[in-house]
Amino acid sequence: MSLTDAIREAYADPTVDDDPLATLELDHPTFDQPIRIIANALEDMTLGIEGGQQVLFQACPVSLVLEGVDDDGPTSGQITISNVSGKLQPYLKEAVKAGYPLEVTFRGYTVANLAAPGEVRGGLLLSNVMLNVATATGTLEPASKADRQAFPRVIYSLEQYPALHGRY
Repeated sequence: MSLTDAIREAYADPTVDDDPLATLELDHPTFDQPIRIIANALEDMTLGIEGGQQVLFQACPVSLVLEGVDDDGPTSGQITISNVSGKLQPYLKEAVKAGYPLEVTFRGYTVANLAAPGEVRGGLLLSNVMLNVATATGTLEPASKADRQAFPRVIYSLEQYPALHGRY
């Protein structure tokens, strides 16, 4: 995953005038075309994606925590999309009934450059989707589980490996 200098600065410094924008693209075999959402914007926006194509993103209230890593290893992300009743619920109902996850692409933009994303995270899956009248919530994980596996799959405990903890 590569980040542009502008998006790094926008993420790192909240006083920067160039605010970051987050978008989600949800795709599923039951959809005619991907659903594109811009998080917490006041109005729909046309933005550039990879390949120079301009596409419409629908404004929608979104709470987003991307997957990451902490002291215990990889962590899952979480997405909550509010106000789904009118625009998204029919699509999401069919996807949930199908029984397999939605494909998600996250794109981060800066207000100064809406022609191309400053960050792209593809290959994500949205699973464990819970849908009600007002919101849709799900778990966001990489499609490849290889980078989430412990290596070499051994838990080093104090009892089994005392030398690693300074005890002999």
